[in-house]
Parts: sequence; structure tokens; C-alpha cells
Amino acid sequence: MNNQTIYNRSLIQFKVLTYLLGSTIVFFLTCLHLAQLNKIGYENSSFTLFAIKIFTVSSGTLLNTWATYNFLLLVSGVFFGLSSNNTRRILVQVISVVLLLEVLIYGLHETHVYSLLKSHAESFLSNLIFYELIVLFLFSTYWSWQSYKAINNQIIARKLLSTYVLLLIVFLFEFGVHTTNVHNYFRDKFIAIVNMTTWSNWTSWSNTLSFVVAVLLAFIWRNVRYENNEIII
Repeated sequence: MNNQTIYNRSLIQFKVLTYLLGSTIVFFLTCLHLAQLNKIGYENSSFTLFAIKIFTVSSGTLLNTWATYNFLLLVSGVFFGLSSNNTRRILVQVISVVLLLEVLIYGLHETHVYSLLKSHAESFLSNLIFYELIVLFLFSTYWSWQSYKAINNQIIARKLLSTYVLLLIVFLFEFGVHTTNVHNYFRDKFIAIVNMTTWSNWTSWSNTLSFVVAVLLAFIWRNVRYENNEIII
């Protein structure tokens, strides 16, 4: 059995482990960025600080978009041999590329590394991403239910349902903590209660939750193989 065959059979496990590795790299870059800030001061700048910030924003955006892409492929039925053509795969690819570009531009603007946006454009892009994520959530829910009913193997169907529920928890948590609209609401209404320490704690919980869910997904899909464009036990 050659390496390509092993990779194909372990595709799902490989993707989960890749996400865990990517999360580790992003977390490491974030630590480097904070360490550099403490070293030179928050009011100063350097090329090293600039480069770390660029890599942190870019890698974090790429990782999250890649995870979204694979999740949409999973729930749309592409990995289960349910799609008779490449229409859904192409749709997911287009959505992922557009989302990647939008989030990357917005992320670079928010971190003040490089800004392509004026104030009105920033607000428009923020709202656009916000509503696009809502639409993707609705699509993923619909596709998940369709795939769940169409999968003949009940064990695999339950794995898909468990995956959707776990990622739904992460989505709702991230949605409640990090969206601009919710953040601004709490900032304006409860500025005396919700301070920077509180948001830092929420971010720590968010990272921990994402890690725990990724480990659980690795456990859920540990005994499946991907052969002939279909996940089997």
C-alpha cells in the first residue's frame, strides 16, 4: 500500500489533524506577536512585529476558511457519494474563495496592518460577512439534514449528525462572542460590565472549545475510510 492510498483512506482523519496542527501554528504566532509587543512596547513598531501580524492574520483566516470549506463539503454530501455531479463542490469552492478574500481584507483592516477600506466600506464589508455567515449556516443545516436522510449506513449518518451538532455549538459560541454587531451592542449597553479582561476570557474559552471539538471529531471519524469518493466504515 503506497502513501497516496494511505492518505486517501485516512482523508477525514488527516483533515482533522491538519486543523489541529494549523490551530497550533496560529496560536504560536499569536504568542510571538504578544511577546514582541511586550518587548518593544505597544506604541512602537518594527518589521518583525509587522511580519508576525501579517502571518497571524493570514494563517488564521486561511485555516478558518479551509475548515469551513471542508465542513460544507462534508454536509453537502460530496464525501458520501451523494452528489451525482460537481455542482455542489464547485459552489462550495466559489463560496470559500470569496469568503477568504473578504475576511482577509477585513482582518488586515481591523489589525491596522494595511487598509483598503474607508469607513463606509468597512461597515458594508462587516455586515456582508455577517449575513453571508448566516446564509451559510442555513445552507449547512439544510444540506446536513438532506445528507443525513440520504445516507444508508446509520453509523455514518449518526457521525454526520454528531459533527453538525458539535460544530453548531462552536458556531453559536463564536457568533455570540465575536460578531461585530453583538460586540458593539454589549460595548454600548454594558461598557461598565464587559471590559477587555472579560473579552479576553471569552476568547480563551473559544480557543479551548474549538480544540476540544476538533479532538472529539477526530475520535468520531477515527474508524472510517475514504474510498471511491465515498466515506465507508
